[in-house]
Amino acid sequence: MKKKTVKYIIAVLLIILFAAAGTGLWLHFRDRDKRLLRELVRELEDMSAKRQGRSNALVLLDAATPERVFAKEVEIISDHPEIKRTFKVKEIGQLMVTVKKSCTSAKLDFSIDTMTVNKDTAVITGNALFSGSSSRSGSFREARNVTLECAKLNGKWKITRLKASSIIRK
Repeated sequence: MKKKTVKYIIAVLLIILFAAAGTGLWLHFRDRDKRLLRELVRELEDMSAKRQGRSNALVLLDAATPERVFAKEVEIISDHPEIKRTFKVKEIGQLMVTVKKSCTSAKLDFSIDTMTVNKDTAVITGNALFSGSSSRSGSFREARNVTLECAKLNGKWKITRLKASSIIRK
């Protein structure tokens, strides 16, 4: 092979390599916010769960850091009259502890229907299934349509508004 041909082949390969790397980076960063929002929903699911036999002390630790998911103030809209107001993040933690203490097990499954991202705000709609068991009332299972409004605060996605519609399935 001639030197010119080898240089030409190397140049073409380098152009292809840079184009592939650029496309890969573009795809990675294009969906970055959606990936981070999916992680936020998974974190909410994990934070809401109580495994069977888990001590109340560990439940307190789980719910002690709701700021991982929620903004400092969160508007919660629900058909329950006492849960239709703006909560401070510490109040959300206390509410989670109260619910978890009354349950022997609890699990939240959130299935995302739509996700719309507009720069530093996002809206996630889907269905949330909250199930588990309680020593007082036995097992429970509720499914609701849920809308999560999120904002990017200090570079991290946080839930700023949660709207849960009436029960769609028990």
